[in-house]
Amino acid sequence: MRRMFRVLLVLLLVQILVLCTLGRVYAARGVPGSADFGIGAAIYPDGPFIPQALELAEALDLDWISVPVEWSASQPDPAQAPRLENLDRVMQFASDHQVAVLISLTAAPGWVQTPRGPNPEQTAQFAAWLAQRYPGSLQAVELFPGANTREGWGAEPDAQAYTTLLAAVTDGLREAGTPVLLVAGGLHPIASSPSKGDISDLNFLEDLYANGAIDFMPVVSLQLDDLTGVPLSFPESQGYPVLRHYEEVRRVMNANGHQNGLIWITRICPPSGTIDASDSVYQDLNMQSNWMSLAYIQLRSQLYVGVTIGQSLNPKSGGPSAGFPSLIGGTNRYHSFYSVLREMISLNKTGSVSIMPGKPKEGSLEKKRP
Repeated sequence: MRRMFRVLLVLLLVQILVLCTLGRVYAARGVPGSADFGIGAAIYPDGPFIPQALELAEALDLDWISVPVEWSASQPDPAQAPRLENLDRVMQFASDHQVAVLISLTAAPGWVQTPRGPNPEQTAQFAAWLAQRYPGSLQAVELFPGANTREGWGAEPDAQAYTTLLAAVTDGLREAGTPVLLVAGGLHPIASSPSKGDISDLNFLEDLYANGAIDFMPVVSLQLDDLTGVPLSFPESQGYPVLRHYEEVRRVMNANGHQNGLIWITRICPPSGTIDASDSVYQDLNMQSNWMSLAYIQLRSQLYVGVTIGQSLNPKSGGPSAGFPSLIGGTNRYHSFYSVLREMISLNKTGSVSIMPGKPKEGSLEKKRP
């Protein structure tokens, strides 16, 4: 009897250890239900300097890796299996180091496109296939960032069609038994003179709620290109977007009863000077690093911002990705923001009141995450 009791006790302890291990694998920061802020970086799997980028990812101890996947490039022919050898390498690294991965799915191939955008059923099948191929590591999928633009959606932006796609992917992932978080929109703020066919990200978000998308988007993502001003600049109506545009997105979410939803910032391009000549100072990498530092500190203080991905580790194939900072430059030299980001991540993981590098200033009363 005692022997049987000991055997049962050992089995119970083993089961507890297994559950604890699984809990560590899936304990991603910045997801709904988590009070923690997550910091990530993008890796272009088809870009240069992949070995160095993975070394950087390990040194930084990132919470998230964002991987842009151009569907049309990986599977131009539906009769052929997707070519994902480079992605496999990144995903294997993430699995070995227990880093959560966000796949940002872009550029649906022609055989998936319809007049109203990517086919929902085929997209759901591909998303479920990716989740089954990378169990555990793939924890979130961002569906067609820039869905409020023709370039991002591949057709005239259509909130109803996007909602239908979200519902189909949600059902497909559930039926496949793959727990993957959906990240919706990748909303692009629109300048005062939008390209033909593009619509305001705020209007598009309103239309998503009007079509019932709240049931399928626990996270709304925002990609901030073509910014102007310092990080604290107040958003002006009818003007060019600033970092604090996320406050306008949050107002729309609150107005539609989505207070429990999170915002993820999945791309930030510091001001380049194309909007305002005074912003050209941020072409200097040290000034750019200062701007990014302030941006991260500011975003972490917002309890509804779950994850921020403000830079890539390696450049995009063919050169820099439209102002998105790369920590590894074209000459294989590190961006000056690398050491700052590393310290911020360390402070964030230890639960420091502030992630400001160096000695915190006395008397700061700014509300921040623990």
